[in-house]
Amino acid sequence: MRKYYKPRNISRRCATNVIDRKIDPWFILRSYVEGAFGSLGWDTSCRILSVSYRGDLVGYLSLCEELEAGLQKLTNSRFPGEIFAIRQVCGLLKKYPFQRSTLPWDPKERAIAKWRDSEVQCKDTNERLRDLSHEDTPSWVPRARKLIASVLGNLTPDCLMNILRSGHHGPGSTLSSNGNRVTPYYKYADLPYTVSSSCRFYAYAAISSDPKWIDFLESTGRRTEIPPAGSPQYQKELMLLKDVVVVRDSDKVTFVPKDCRTDRPIAVGASLNLFIQLGVKAYMEKRLKLVGVDLTSQETNRIYARYGSSKSKSPDCPNQFSTIDLASASDTISTGLVKLLLNDEWFSFLDDIRHKSGTLGSEAIYYEKFSAMGNGFTFPLESLIFWAVSKAAIEDAGSRCKRDDIAVFGDDIIIRYEHVDAVISALNWSGFTVNTEKSYLSGFFKESCGEDYYLEHNVRPFYLKREVITYADIYHCANWMSKKILSSNFNTRLNKVYEALLEEIPKKERSYGPISSGKLTSKSRFSSDICEDLLEVPFRFMSSQGLRPWLGISEKESLVRSKLMEPDVSLHQSPVAIRSFVVPVAFKAMGRINYMITLRSHDGRPPWPSYNIHDCETKAMGRHTSRRDAVKVVTRVLSIPNWDKHYSYHELRRHPANFIH
Repeated sequence: MRKYYKPRNISRRCATNVIDRKIDPWFILRSYVEGAFGSLGWDTSCRILSVSYRGDLVGYLSLCEELEAGLQKLTNSRFPGEIFAIRQVCGLLKKYPFQRSTLPWDPKERAIAKWRDSEVQCKDTNERLRDLSHEDTPSWVPRARKLIASVLGNLTPDCLMNILRSGHHGPGSTLSSNGNRVTPYYKYADLPYTVSSSCRFYAYAAISSDPKWIDFLESTGRRTEIPPAGSPQYQKELMLLKDVVVVRDSDKVTFVPKDCRTDRPIAVGASLNLFIQLGVKAYMEKRLKLVGVDLTSQETNRIYARYGSSKSKSPDCPNQFSTIDLASASDTISTGLVKLLLNDEWFSFLDDIRHKSGTLGSEAIYYEKFSAMGNGFTFPLESLIFWAVSKAAIEDAGSRCKRDDIAVFGDDIIIRYEHVDAVISALNWSGFTVNTEKSYLSGFFKESCGEDYYLEHNVRPFYLKREVITYADIYHCANWMSKKILSSNFNTRLNKVYEALLEEIPKKERSYGPISSGKLTSKSRFSSDICEDLLEVPFRFMSSQGLRPWLGISEKESLVRSKLMEPDVSLHQSPVAIRSFVVPVAFKAMGRINYMITLRSHDGRPPWPSYNIHDCETKAMGRHTSRRDAVKVVTRVLSIPNWDKHYSYHELRRHPANFIH
């Protein structure tokens, strides 16, 4: 029996194994520079190597700012490989989790200062709009109001109840659900719920609209008094709901890592506020689709960015697409602006279901902003406002704005270059600030929704967002790089990093497998997640290593006995691969809540993740549930019908695994 397929050797090659030494991120940067020396040039390469040997993060970021500033004025005389090399150097370590004690600044303190500045900015906008006269109102404002009104429609009682019925729990923390008990099951099961005083009766209506939810609350024994004889049903329910809900008017401001420079502020709100806010989000997303703004996919913005990078006849072509990014967009949506642009019914409703104040540590703050990240409807609301303001400004300037002339996804705005001045002026008047670092108004480089394009070539870099400690970390980085290399010839500069990373895993302990679904091209990024349990290689590579993935009878019998393979897998059907899956640990649950959640799911599917291992998925249903971060690793030998997926022979020849020894 071949050693590679022996059950005991499979367990030794577990992706969670720790490498002998933690890989220094500066070493990875130097490895890339050595492979891309020709594209970066002598002076740039020497400067990068100098800061990397010193471990000088300040010098590295300063150099990155200098290099990225040149992207604003790119001409088509630059080779795409050179642009990719610059982008890769600038992006590699920006989001690396450096130890906080080693940083020359405190990312959280920076984030707090920026958050306070946003509040001051919103306050200035509110005061300016509060004293605004009709004569001082820009002529595009009434047009924007009409556009927003046409998208939202009338907030009739039927519309309001449909929104409340479509409410649901999200995956994040709330004021009453935190730690690992944040899955939808626990947000229904853990009492008491939390809600703000202004949102309370909307929450009561949402709960009362679901008889199974009311039945569950009755069964908890939390009712403190018996309703008077002959009292109407709504009064009975109201008395019950008061016993299972506590009022929390302020949300909690917390911070999560964003990059090595600063953290990202997040507002953790009351559970029932978020429940209803997500119902509003679903409604707004549905309505925005009618005008061509699809917030369920970033593909439209990526296509526009690619098109804008290649179709401009000159750097200043008026018909080219410009990409605009806003600084602290969600934190600068002022209350005054929302009140100005939305009609009274919609403003009052959204104002009721948001948190108007928050706590930052022990400090209580009354918000000048209308909503922030963490609020369930912030993203569609800001998308709606940016779309309406941009379109109204263009039309007010005397131009037509067809559906194909504008794309919006959050604060990523794409418009024609000839309309840039009018749109930026309107955004500035509305209290927003254009992020000049990430906005590309003219030229052949464009960036939007996580994709970077230069002359239609995808030059998006790899961001090292984790410490490289385990085999899984190395597989993640290597597989991402292999997909980039398969997509373009100039990405072969990543070969040096690929080889340096794999040297940390002894050859006999490496796991190999098929190339995952999704093809990374210049037109779109690959659709599937990066594989972390093995190294993705072409089928020809397996043959060259003497590891042809076809099992003999004795090998199959051994794997079946070890419960690594199902006995019904045919040896003649297709090649096989050893895969490891992260599956949830099952916890005891009340079946009535899981049943209720299933009925409430909008698409008819269970609201828990779908996993490849059938028996583990079954355990998560019925009388069981899962918790955040409570997982285990399951290893199986699976049949692989299509090993190389849709990559061509010539593309597979570029795979970096072919060049390692």
